[in-house]
Amino acid sequence: LLAVFIIALLFSVTVNERKTELGVLRAIGASRGKLLRLVLAEAFLISFYGATTGAALGALIVALVSPAVTAALKLPFLLPSFGSLAVLLLGAVAASVLTGVFGATFSARQAAKTDIYETLRS
Repeated sequence: LLAVFIIALLFSVTVNERKTELGVLRAIGASRGKLLRLVLAEAFLISFYGATTGAALGALIVALVSPAVTAALKLPFLLPSFGSLAVLLLGAVAASVLTGVFGATFSARQAAKTDIYETLRS
């Protein structure tokens, strides 16, 4: 829940910074739906790339640290099967992408509702 609020805040700031750019897109003929899809696609891509990079780094760290943990604790480090890890990895990426897109939805709606005249005037 906290992640959704943080992502919503970040995308709100991003959309506010790009208000003129979005206004120009509206002025040259982009529909409100096109702006909505543009902002949501950006949120999807940022979330997807961030989630896959984080998951890959996490898997790499676990692969590198697990032998040291096993040796130091003299206990077997129980890793789940590869199938279970793949399901967990895909679930984490999906949750991250959904959180990112959901968090950016409010900002995307605001971007789509921008008034061309008011945006370009400021």
